[in-house]
Amino acid sequence: KEKNLSQRLRFDYMHSKLIYEVWQGKDRTTDQNENEWMIFSDNNETISDFDYSRDISDQRNVCYVVGDNLTVEVDRSQKDRRKEMVLKSSSSRKKEDESEMSEEEYYELLYQEGIEELESRKTAEKFNGTVHNVHLKYREDYDLGDLCTCYVVEIGKIADKRIIEIREV
Repeated sequence: KEKNLSQRLRFDYMHSKLIYEVWQGKDRTTDQNENEWMIFSDNNETISDFDYSRDISDQRNVCYVVGDNLTVEVDRSQKDRRKEMVLKSSSSRKKEDESEMSEEEYYELLYQEGIEELESRKTAEKFNGTVHNVHLKYREDYDLGDLCTCYVVEIGKIADKRIIEIREV
């Protein structure tokens, strides 16, 4: 189940060791009202050296999950052209206590496997850029793991993206 968690390694100078941390970033998109909005845009000069790429080579929107005497269709095509795939499930009908799953439980298990596989095969969009900290403060206005709105006027693209990498120089 997707939890939208982020991770990082931090060096503890006092004890001279690495610390592994897991946390959940804030939703700073324009679709919410809980947190301050964070909009990275070439229009308001918060980002430059902008790079956008899109990869659809591995995209799929329909998955047939084949299990023990049961095939489940997961359709996420939403009236788009169907890009189908078949996934052979490695899950068995046995529970941890060795009892047999009901037909509904096994269907749900296979369906969830299909959803997870399709999530990993979405269109890959990548936004890269250099943030200008003139008006912004790193770790106050935005941080690693935060979900922010990116708007690039130059190509007319707007999307909510999670900050997955920050290079401190």
